[in-house]
Amino acid sequence: PAENPPTGTPKVAAPHRSETAMTDATAAQVPDVNLEAAGEAAELVYTTRNGEAKVIRHGSSLDLISKSTNLLNDEFAETDPEKDFEKWNGLGARTYFLSVVEPSGVMGCTMRIQLDGDFSSAPSPWGYAPTDICTKRLVVDYVVTIEELQGKGYASFLLELVKRIAARYHANCYVLALEDSCVYWMSKGFELESGPIDRRLNLFPDTHLLKLPTNRPEDESVIPPPDEDGAEDEDEDGDGMEGGEDAEDEDE
Repeated sequence: PAENPPTGTPKVAAPHRSETAMTDATAAQVPDVNLEAAGEAAELVYTTRNGEAKVIRHGSSLDLISKSTNLLNDEFAETDPEKDFEKWNGLGARTYFLSVVEPSGVMGCTMRIQLDGDFSSAPSPWGYAPTDICTKRLVVDYVVTIEELQGKGYASFLLELVKRIAARYHANCYVLALEDSCVYWMSKGFELESGPIDRRLNLFPDTHLLKLPTNRPEDESVIPPPDEDGAEDEDEDGDGMEGGEDAEDEDE
């Protein structure tokens, strides 16, 4: 998901234009977010440098899932977020949304993430991870900003929230991105992941898995063995996902 990164479930796009100045959204102090329980949602308010209040809704309530998924469906005509959800659910991951809501009530930007592992405990009070091996993963797989609000830095702000969540929960942070959006994500601090965790998290044939360089070694017990036949999973659910193009426009 770039600044307008509708990132199709597995497609995170990159912006055509690069950010040359701090936007209102990214200039704001990034608040702490405590993840809500499954089926719940909460709101937080942050203030931009111009004194404008913005509301962030986050969680997995039916209302938030419905509105966020409708926005994704509007942007990704050739993708099926609901089928993608089934894939992640089969992996044991939990889908979670973060959305910027305008004063008018319009959802201006939404980011979908997958929580892979046990996130039921409260965030750690320690600034360091309790173990060398990571057992939790946070994966950004979709982000979109409506056209009239692109360029305001909303997706970048949500990404900072996600990075903050990953740090506080001692989770590794990843992004699934289309090839043409990888440069954008690298500009946000991510790098290509070529390790075996790709076999678990990269569920789609046309995306790349990117990671933060601060990620810890993964728990090998959750990584599936290599495909003996060397064949990729190319079922129809992974075809035609194009979340990259809008993402490329967001940071304009």
